Amino acid sequence: MENSNIIELYRGDLWECQLRKSILKDSGIFCFLKNSHRAGYFPIVAPAQMVIVMIKESDLEKARTVLQNQFT
Repeated sequence: MENSNIIELYRGDLWECQLRKSILKDSGIFCFLKNSHRAGYFPIVAPAQMVIVMIKESDLEKARTVLQNQFT
């Protein structure tokens, strides 16, 4: 089994993170959202409470490339 740290890739609103998560999963990249349950019910008032897309550190370059190709 591959041993890799989990890191933050993107921080933003719930809809932005859900879109990025969907794109990454379609590309075969393991990812999940952090703070997504709270964001749907309460207004986001601080960057620490924003939704975060988390990925394996070993997938960082691939994830950046996939998202760059989608949003440029």
